[in-house]
Amino acid sequence: MDEIVNEMTSLALSIRDQENRDLILEKVVIALARAGEWDKAQEMAGYMKEPYEKAEGLNEIASQLISQANFEQSLIILHEAELIATQASEPWRQAELLSRIAQSLLLAKAPDKADKVWERAISIAQIGESSVDLQGSVDCSSVLAEIAEALALGGNTGKALEVAKAIKSPGKRDRAITAVKKVMDQEDQGSSQC
Repeated sequence: MDEIVNEMTSLALSIRDQENRDLILEKVVIALARAGEWDKAQEMAGYMKEPYEKAEGLNEIASQLISQANFEQSLIILHEAELIATQASEPWRQAELLSRIAQSLLLAKAPDKADKVWERAISIAQIGESSVDLQGSVDCSSVLAEIAEALALGGNTGKALEVAKAIKSPGKRDRAITAVKKVMDQEDQGSSQC
């Protein structure tokens, strides 16, 4: 394993284009994290410069730690990922990363912290929806729809419906409301069967 990691790392570091280099390093980080090599995965993440890929890689390391019930270490890594996520180039990317981190925080048994991170993600995406960049605005609406669904699946259906109803893009708003209501209906069915 070490030999393969060293080869992949050398190959990645030889790539001049930073984004392409980080894409390869992200794959190395994920592979190491999934193999339980968390220290090496963190070391490789240290070589990454692009905030989006680095935050994704750190979130994957934390996810693997969570799967091993190592919540304390995962929270440290998720905090680092959160700080890096806010450096991503576009608001939709920041919001998307923060939402994924919030989902990991929920799994790490830190629901209060997850709620705070989701609030940041929602705020960033809602501001991004007002962007003059049409694609960026639509991307932020898409992220808000994903956040609404994630909130609903996490049991916070009231907040999920609030987020869904506030989405500016009519199509994304309708899709999000439908997804949230579907989760709510499933909850109702589950509670009526008890």
